[in-house]
Amino acid sequence: MESVDGISKSVEATLGVGSGTAQVLTWVAVLLTIFVVLQIFQALSGGALKKRRSRGNIAVIMGQCGSGKTSVFFRLRDGEEVQTVSSLKPVRDSFQIKTGEAPDQTLGPIEVVDFPGHLRMRGKANELINEARCIVYVIDSD
Repeated sequence: MESVDGISKSVEATLGVGSGTAQVLTWVAVLLTIFVVLQIFQALSGGALKKRRSRGNIAVIMGQCGSGKTSVFFRLRDGEEVQTVSSLKPVRDSFQIKTGEAPDQTLGPIEVVDFPGHLRMRGKANELINEARCIVYVIDSD
């Protein structure tokens, strides 16, 4: 504390400000210096102190009950429209997705999961979200 008071008096004399303002400026400078030192330490340590979330490798299709998630899933997989009923268990498959008219314009293979929208299944969605690279949320416009 004595060293901070000494620096504060030096700031007061150099800048010609009041003692209260000099103390505030001194503490701001001390805290800013500590922050910069910690940031440099973290950058040099490679972020080892910071826990990073690892991404999974699946695309999860989610949404309300009856919104058309299963239709979107089969449309992506087979390229054609199908009639479906409400699914009560997740449907998982790995396939390539067409991105254009040419046969060589594909994306993948991508693992896609069609997750049911039923209320009983909502608790199990958290397990799948941890594995997800992306989430597609389907909303019915009818």
